[in-house]
Amino acid sequence: MMKTRLLAPRDFRAMPWKNGLGITHEIAVFRSLEDEPSGTFVWRLSMAEVGTSAPFSHFPGCDRTILLVDGRGMTLDSGSDGYHVLDHKFQPYSFCGEWQTEGTLIDGPCLDFNIMVDRSRARAEVSVKTLSRTPQPLPLRGSPLALFALSGTVQLRSEEPSHSYTIPTRHILLVEPESAAPLSGWLTAQAQEATVLLIEISRQPD
Repeated sequence: MMKTRLLAPRDFRAMPWKNGLGITHEIAVFRSLEDEPSGTFVWRLSMAEVGTSAPFSHFPGCDRTILLVDGRGMTLDSGSDGYHVLDHKFQPYSFCGEWQTEGTLIDGPCLDFNIMVDRSRARAEVSVKTLSRTPQPLPLRGSPLALFALSGTVQLRSEEPSHSYTIPTRHILLVEPESAAPLSGWLTAQAQEATVLLIEISRQPD
């Protein structure tokens, strides 16, 4: 069995960046009791509107993955820690939240998707799949899973329980299996093609 939530863009919570230089749309966040006073988190999913070149907010202890959703993109300059050109849509790039990273727009505003996890307590497996009408298998391994429709309309069919879920463009389906036993499902595009972002969150052992 599994619990699911389908969220539309109107359900995302808009807030200023941690550094105050932009707008983030928080999609989903998981906090433990110890996080509540400080506002830290175990994991967080969000989209950011990047309207100007600016430094990235500092998130020490977090692993981050970012991918371009719309626009021409930007460069990410982390000095001696690395340099990356984020100019191809739907291609994940991972880096550390404590890096001093400067984001410079290439040609106008852009929209990006962000996955952040506290590396001491969780890790995220991030992948992008291009779907057709031919079903692709999706193992459900007993840990929280998010499916974000980057383009087109995505359909998930679970075998047990037998159920079908439709995920329109820029909507997200949050899946939480209620047991550790593996489940199985199938992904397809509703029309000719769709692109889905898959995010699986696993807890680090104590």
